[in-house]
Amino acid sequence: MSLEKTIPSGVAVLGFIVMSRLMGGTGQTVVLAEGISKIMQEWYVLFAPMVGVLGSFMTSSNMASNVLFGDFQLATAKILELDPSVLLGAHTAGGTIGNTISPGNIILGTTTAGILGKEGIILKKILPLALFTALFIGLIVFTVLIIV
Repeated sequence: MSLEKTIPSGVAVLGFIVMSRLMGGTGQTVVLAEGISKIMQEWYVLFAPMVGVLGSFMTSSNMASNVLFGDFQLATAKILELDPSVLLGAHTAGGTIGNTISPGNIILGTTTAGILGKEGIILKKILPLALFTALFIGLIVFTVLIIV
């Protein structure tokens, strides 16, 4: 019984780990980082938390967001010659924010609150706040890494 319940989530976790490793092993992560770095240059720092938001939105997990996009953030930091720990911290902060708008977590919340079917209303209310917060963190990181 327990094994049956864990198989779907285990397959999902295995899937994004394999995808992350394949992207890293084939150089796709570095190519993406080089492209973003070339186009956005130091302005990328403002949007680094948004990558964390995207990862958590896609997977409903900050840890999964880190697995999927951590190497990308690290490569981008190295290319831009920035402190990787700050950029990775921004990513994790964005991932935490992304959990608030992830479909899985919204459904869990509406189910728990007894308001199933109101997911769109919840997303419309929380999305602007989540995006503003991620951009605010990006602004703080930009100030720390670029301006100071």
